[in-house]
Amino acid sequence: MTVYNKDTQRETALSVFSNGDALFRFSSMGGIAQLDEMKDDFGMVPSPKNDETQKQYLSRVCDAWTFMVPSTCTRLEETSVFLEAYAVESLNYVVDAYYREILKNRYSQDEETKDMLDIIRETATLDLGDTFWQANARNKILQVIWSGTTSFGSAIASQKAIVDSLIDDAVSRIENMKK
Repeated sequence: MTVYNKDTQRETALSVFSNGDALFRFSSMGGIAQLDEMKDDFGMVPSPKNDETQKQYLSRVCDAWTFMVPSTCTRLEETSVFLEAYAVESLNYVVDAYYREILKNRYSQDEETKDMLDIIRETATLDLGDTFWQANARNKILQVIWSGTTSFGSAIASQKAIVDSLIDDAVSRIENMKK
């Protein structure tokens, strides 16, 4: 069963998988907690490689959250220092503890799943088109899927100039940071 409904797609996919009516479910690592009551055994695997020549897995990080600072902030340097320290300490204490204690020890049902979680974490990859630029990249493709049509080519073509501009701007900003 393939489910495409923009309002309930995640809930429906969760229900279908949890009831044992689907072999796979694409989810975030945090989604494992939603399966706490599932009766069937399950495991996690990384997204497949594109082909046998790909050296390592690439595990998608999606829906990245960013910090926003009001434009009226007059203490940008202090605010930046705080946000950086907050992020580092979250990584050092919260992320590792959550990963180790919750994902691996509480929700992983076997050693193989724990090994798979390690692979997923070690190969985490952030795609700007799937995070910061999702309105102009990922969401256009999702809208095509949700509409039930197969006009992927025209949807992608309609966004090409916008996405190319976003990429050029990002490259320019990175180049300017190096100076």
